[in-house]
Amino acid sequence: MILRLSGCPLIADHGETSRRVRHDRGVGAPSRPAPARRTGPGGSSAAMHARREASGKIATNTLRSGPVGQDGLVKKKRIGQFTLFGVLVASASVLTTLLISPAAEETSVGKAPSRGTAANVPTLKDGKILPADEWPDACSLVTQEDIAAILPDAEEIQQAGRPVAALPIKDFRADSSWKESNRAPYGECDYVMRLPGETYSATQAWVRIDAVADPKLIADYFERGAPGTNSSEGTDGADKCVMAFAIDQNWTCRKGPLLFTVGGQTTATFEGMPDAAPFDWRDKVTPELVRAVTAKFT
Repeated sequence: MILRLSGCPLIADHGETSRRVRHDRGVGAPSRPAPARRTGPGGSSAAMHARREASGKIATNTLRSGPVGQDGLVKKKRIGQFTLFGVLVASASVLTTLLISPAAEETSVGKAPSRGTAANVPTLKDGKILPADEWPDACSLVTQEDIAAILPDAEEIQQAGRPVAALPIKDFRADSSWKESNRAPYGECDYVMRLPGETYSATQAWVRIDAVADPKLIADYFERGAPGTNSSEGTDGADKCVMAFAIDQNWTCRKGPLLFTVGGQTTATFEGMPDAAPFDWRDKVTPELVRAVTAKFT
């Protein structure tokens, strides 16, 4: 007997149930074996589930561990992308600079006049020394016309005379009192100018008188006390010139009764040269400055 509530069986009578089962199978009929549970070629479903779970863990651990893991691959890929981007940016910058940068402007060098107004220096003999306050104006030895001839591309040329003290330390020790004769009011002349390629007046040239005396005394003093060991005789009209070192842009020279020094510097590039260098001024400009001075003592 079966008790039902709202059509749902709640309690089954075991006797009734057993009779129904026997009736369905038939009385006395041989019982059929229960069909085997299909598990596939891998065995039972529980075993398969265990193997799948283990395989998943191994795969996950493999991806997360070691330099060949997924995180490592992602990092390497990102580093490669950043490196490539940096190379492209640098290449583009260099190309842009080459395309928009103008070619470097070059400066030409001319020749100093071979003749000039004679310097106002008296004839000096018998070891006579001309007092400093009687020296000629250094700006009369290298004039603005000389600078324009030597550096024809120069602009905004400015000239300035400077005083020079001419008292040797030996004389100062003997008598340290001030004497007008120990000072040349215009013993040095400085020039400032702008050459092609310079954004301001960065080029300088100058001449300084070191002594005026009997030519024999000047020659003896030059051999004994002139700075430098690199000498050159007959340099561009001078009797002799020396440089302190090989690429020195300043030359100390003598010509008759005059001992003088010329020098200068620039940031400009000269014709035929890749860039500005000290030896360009030494080889091209300094000799012309010497020639400008010696032209006044011919």
